[in-house]
Amino acid sequence: MVFDVFLTNASFRTDTHAMETKMIGEAIRQLRLAQNMTQQDLMDRAHLTRSQIHYIEKNKRTPRKQTLENISAAFGMSLFELLSYVFQ
Repeated sequence: MVFDVFLTNASFRTDTHAMETKMIGEAIRQLRLAQNMTQQDLMDRAHLTRSQIHYIEKNKRTPRKQTLENISAAFGMSLFELLSYVFQ
């Protein structure tokens, strides 16, 4: 019985993580397009590779805190502002 609860909680965490990743990727893409930036532009400003940006926007990779800080700086906003936009 305890094992069943653990599995339920673990799958909940996984589902929540996937939802957050999707929201972050979509928000970054929306912000990039709103600022008329290409992936190359964001890559140059955030000091990331094109594949990192591609995987983040396609929700295939969850960005680390430092990556989010670089992306928010590339957009001219704080990390708090970026996350506020993501979770509004």
